[in-house]
Amino acid sequence: KALYFAARSARPARLHLEIDAADDGWFLEDDNRVVELSVDGGVRPEAHGAGKAETAGSRVDGLLMAEVAVPWEAVPAVRPAKGARFGLCARLTYREGDGDAALERELFLVDPWELLELKLEDE
Repeated sequence: KALYFAARSARPARLHLEIDAADDGWFLEDDNRVVELSVDGGVRPEAHGAGKAETAGSRVDGLLMAEVAVPWEAVPAVRPAKGARFGLCARLTYREGDGDAALERELFLVDPWELLELKLEDE
């Protein structure tokens, strides 16, 4: 069993998942994990911070797709039980432009650095 996340993008990007297992709003405690996933259209996207995560990727209609299954062992403070809650801050970073004029861009799922409370529906 695992936590499953997916992203799609029109350009190469990195998905950053800040998981706050205690859902207490703090990012720098032992219950927290940062998982990063490359969204580059590759068949096996690179994932960091997710232990032995399984990944998959593809290109569909010009969009780059990436998926990651984060094993429960990688986020030990989250109880894999129905009703368990945790906080998530999801953001996508990408590079816009070329060379020295390129800009680093960042998009958040909700307001910057705000945790979205998630509740597990299945074990």
